[in-house]
Amino acid sequence: MRSPLVKFRAQSGATTAEYSLIVALLNVALITVLVGMRMSIGAEYEAVALALGGGSSSSLDGSEASR
Repeated sequence: MRSPLVKFRAQSGATTAEYSLIVALLNVALITVLVGMRMSIGAEYEAVALALGGGSSSSLDGSEASR
């Protein structure tokens, strides 16, 4: 007869793999949301800068970093 501890050890590898997959999917979702927010927040800052009479601000993607 197997002890409950042996049964638990046999399942721990699958559980670890499942949790790793969940964490990976959450990371992908978080990165996707943050990139989308970055673009929308950048547009809001640009609108505020233009409304205050400031010129064009540099973009958040670093394409104008050589100024």
